[in-house]
Amino acid sequence: MDIIKRYIYEFKKYKFTYFTALLIAIVVNLLSNITPFFIRELTTIITEQDFSKGYLFLALLFASFFLKNILNNLTSYMQDITLTKVSVSLQKKVFAKLHELDFEFYSNKSSGSLISALKRGDSALFEMYYGIHDSLFEAIISFIFLAVSFSFISPKYVIVAVVISSLMFVLSYYLVKYNIKTRIILNDQDDKISAIRVDNMINFETVKYFGNEFWEQNKLKIQLESWYNALRTFFISFRIIELIVGNISNIGLVLFYWIAYSDLKNGLIDLPQFLFIITFASAVFPNFWRVVRALREIAKNQADLQKYFEILNFTAKVKDPVNPRLFTDDQFSVEFNDVSFKYKKGSNALTNFNLKINAGESIAFVGYSGAGKTTIVKLLMRFFDVQKGNIKINGVDIRDVNKSYLRQQIGVVPQEPILFNDTIEYNIKYGKSDATVEELENASKIAEIYTFINSLEDKYQTPVGERGVKLSGGQKQRLAIARVLLKNSKIIIFDEATSNLDSQSEKLIQEAFWKLAKGKTTIIIAHRLSTIMHSDKIVVIDKGQIKEIGRHDELIIKDNGIYKKLWELQKNGLIGDNEQ
Repeated sequence: MDIIKRYIYEFKKYKFTYFTALLIAIVVNLLSNITPFFIRELTTIITEQDFSKGYLFLALLFASFFLKNILNNLTSYMQDITLTKVSVSLQKKVFAKLHELDFEFYSNKSSGSLISALKRGDSALFEMYYGIHDSLFEAIISFIFLAVSFSFISPKYVIVAVVISSLMFVLSYYLVKYNIKTRIILNDQDDKISAIRVDNMINFETVKYFGNEFWEQNKLKIQLESWYNALRTFFISFRIIELIVGNISNIGLVLFYWIAYSDLKNGLIDLPQFLFIITFASAVFPNFWRVVRALREIAKNQADLQKYFEILNFTAKVKDPVNPRLFTDDQFSVEFNDVSFKYKKGSNALTNFNLKINAGESIAFVGYSGAGKTTIVKLLMRFFDVQKGNIKINGVDIRDVNKSYLRQQIGVVPQEPILFNDTIEYNIKYGKSDATVEELENASKIAEIYTFINSLEDKYQTPVGERGVKLSGGQKQRLAIARVLLKNSKIIIFDEATSNLDSQSEKLIQEAFWKLAKGKTTIIIAHRLSTIMHSDKIVVIDKGQIKEIGRHDELIIKDNGIYKKLWELQKNGLIGDNEQ
């Protein structure tokens, strides 16, 4: 959708307050332009020596100023209400769209660039609105009022006004076009700066681990040089507009003075009309420059709004069905039927993958890195859709259910849990927001984090910091496990869920895990043999295909088997993760 069309579309829902404010603004602008008429009449009174009428006109002038002030504030209030509602509505839409978009969208987007676009977009919405309705609208009303008023004196004044304003607008079109081109380049450089800053804030530990502070600062310094050049070019484009358009405006104003002076000298107009012309021209001609500035700002804000609105134009490739279905039964079986999937510019992640996981069964996936283990989880969660075949839960194709509903049935403990910058309670209860204190504490005990939490001064109200930076790796992992325990999903996925735990904690977690997994469909991706040895089935994957399947005691004796090789490579309970 075009930027202006989208802009109009968003305001259509609030047309009553929008058009009411517009009508009042017209009245305000008319009142703003009656001063020259008062000056003309007062000059006539003075020249005719009829001073008794002067006080009446001064009283009327004061009344017009008073009414204008009241109506102007009323207009501003109604504009503020309308604009705020549109801003809130748009922010909700964009936030919902960001949640709707696929895993692929985020894998190709920089967080810093995205945050920068959101911030600039909302700010541009306000600036564009005021640019259109205050500067541009006011100048257009003033020009129409001037043209109509001057037409009663002499058409030549109208012709001069039209010629000068047309020349300014034609030149402004090309100058503003160039200005916007420089703005887009500047936005791109600004996004790169934001990306570097956000990356460094998120990955500050990595920077410190490698002692690369100076390297990162130098990277920012290099990028700032490009940003500086883009900003300087952008500013120069402003100065060019001001120089050219400003001089044309000045020439037009002096031309009006010269014509009015000549007409007064030749007796074509009287003194009141002369003062009326130069007063009106002095008030309106600077507004022509305001129009150019408004157009420049509108064009600039349009460039900023483009990325903001573009988010709404993205289409999720993984879509919800028109008529969604629900899963039946309390226990969930999972079937992968002839599933094939390939990432962009990559080899097949899965090829003709077939597997049935019975309800209540525990399955462990093992294999070298890049074998396709994580892809299985992503496809099951519908982060991507299969390109061939299908995945079914209880006989229902997962593409026939809503994504949010599907993911509510699956609890995931990732290898690197990411926590919200909030309290411990908030992060655990993210699995069940209405959980009772008893449920919260029970989940914490099973996950072996209860004692740690109660050792803290603020206990469950302790902030964990951004991405859980205030907690150790093991503590974050156990908190994530507590969160999934509280969620109590039908299908549980453990993706290296005990990789950050010490041996003692791991043993306790495993005991709790198998209690939790009892009667539930469980998928485990792990390199620790202690995690997968007791699984009902171990599935060995290599290059996107199942190579071996069986129990631990069956696979360990298979000659030349991949699992046996991994077993022999283990060190301290870890399966080797060598690339083939």
